[in-house]
Amino acid sequence: MRRLTHCGSQRCPKRFADRDARAISINHLHRHAATCWRAASGGGGKEGKSLFRRPASRASPAAAMPPFSVFPATEADAASSIAVENAAFSGGALDGILFPGPFPDEDSGETRPAQLAREVREDPSMRFMKVVDTESGEPIAFARWLVNDANWEPKERAFGPGANQEACEILFGQMAKAHKERWIGKPHVYLKLLVTEPKRQGHGAGSLLLQALAEEVDSLGLPAYLEATQVGKPLYEKFGFREVGMLVGNFEKWGGPREHENYLMIREAKV
Repeated sequence: MRRLTHCGSQRCPKRFADRDARAISINHLHRHAATCWRAASGGGGKEGKSLFRRPASRASPAAAMPPFSVFPATEADAASSIAVENAAFSGGALDGILFPGPFPDEDSGETRPAQLAREVREDPSMRFMKVVDTESGEPIAFARWLVNDANWEPKERAFGPGANQEACEILFGQMAKAHKERWIGKPHVYLKLLVTEPKRQGHGAGSLLLQALAEEVDSLGLPAYLEATQVGKPLYEKFGFREVGMLVGNFEKWGGPREHENYLMIREAKV
């Protein structure tokens, strides 16, 4: 398995000489990490070398699984990421409640893929990653996380056309408030999203993305933070995350659960 090509890794051509590099400002780390991510992605225009690769099974052909590899994603992957996200949350407890529609077409407003592409293009703190089935070439899982320094400011979230503003505020508003209260003024890495195409779930794609996350937070010496559902919580625990709180939202008004739980989880850097 290759080490992650990012700031502070063993393969980074500009890695800092020793562990005292953590004393260097987070802003410098951001600038250096961005250079390394561009190098890993082949300059941003082409798909670069895989950061992690899971080899195909050596079992019989009938039992063999396709190999998966992790690559930095770009704004060109925004539409695929939103499609995987929609599929992953389809049929869930809040399906049809948070974003019931209707949604604008490409000519009547900024679509969700366009919004994500803009965020990827304009936010230097964002890491956008994908897992690709190297046999089909199709992206099957995505993750986005933010590397926040001590001066980070919570971004005001606009849910956009097609959203149930009240329901979104219950879920995402709670998350934003808890995030700010716990982390304002503190450097950390925030895992904003991790999704896998439903038919590919349970085959290691999510683990590859979490391995990439773990490599970066350990190299930076920063804690990682996320919100998890009951279904996703065990996977995060395997990568060293521990529960530090819980959020409960009532969506009974729209035919949803009276108590929808999300777990606040932290992973300390391993140095």
